[in-house]
Amino acid sequence: MRKKALLLILSVCLMAIGCHGAIKKETQDYINEKDELILQMGKVIEANPTQTGVDEARKIFETKKTDLKSKKMDLFKKDIPFDMVQKLLNSNVSDNNMFNSISSLLKDWPVRESFTKLQNDFTDEFHK
Repeated sequence: MRKKALLLILSVCLMAIGCHGAIKKETQDYINEKDELILQMGKVIEANPTQTGVDEARKIFETKKTDLKSKKMDLFKKDIPFDMVQKLLNSNVSDNNMFNSISSLLKDWPVRESFTKLQNDFTDEFHK
């Protein structure tokens, strides 16, 4: 009887570890995709720090927004361990730092204002 109870407890623990491992991978994949999106937008703006560059960055954002938002919604339907919640919050800070670095490339005020709208749209989609 004791062996059966121990085996049952062990199997439950192993299942929980396996489930959290998948959620951790899914969380990290989501964070990596967010980072890659910002990097792509940043490369476009770095190559062309004008309104045209910001418009191209917006097109990239709009193209990838739906898929990434879907991944976010799927992820948030699950029981996310605290360490992954913390990792998501830290990634939001990292996102803001990357956007601030990109913004510093823009010297023209109306262009910077347009970029700020893009940043706010990103934040509305992925930081709330």
